[in-house]
Amino acid sequence: MQKNVCQFDRTILVSLVFFVLSGCAVMTSTVSPENRLPFDQDNTSQGVFSHGDLTVDYNAAFDGPQMTINGRIAYRRSFDSLDVSLLVIDAAGTVMQRKLIYASGFRSSTDQVHSFSFQFGQVLPPGAAGISFSYAAQERRSHQ
Repeated sequence: MQKNVCQFDRTILVSLVFFVLSGCAVMTSTVSPENRLPFDQDNTSQGVFSHGDLTVDYNAAFDGPQMTINGRIAYRRSFDSLDVSLLVIDAAGTVMQRKLIYASGFRSSTDQVHSFSFQFGQVLPPGAAGISFSYAAQERRSHQ
């Protein structure tokens, strides 16, 4: 009977290790072609990214692998919280880096249209071919 208990425990242990390791696997994400903003050839990049209620006007300049980017984020709805990230992508649209560029906190404003500025520098990984933006918003639940 003792041997069966050890066999059972070993099976559980192997199963747990498998699930933990599979849960820790790196999940890659890809940006859809319409949301990719490729870098220009003249060491600058500027434009407007628009998706859903988010619009980002941006200007980027490059000095080797260093990118300096600034711009304005606009969000057209009232929210309880809003996080906006810059995504650095390769030529296939695979996300190579993700940087949080704006985090509102919880219920920091009651306005219907929000506008925020950002500016920072970042070292780009080899193979970076463009950028995109993503956001997560929790819409306003009440007007209190």
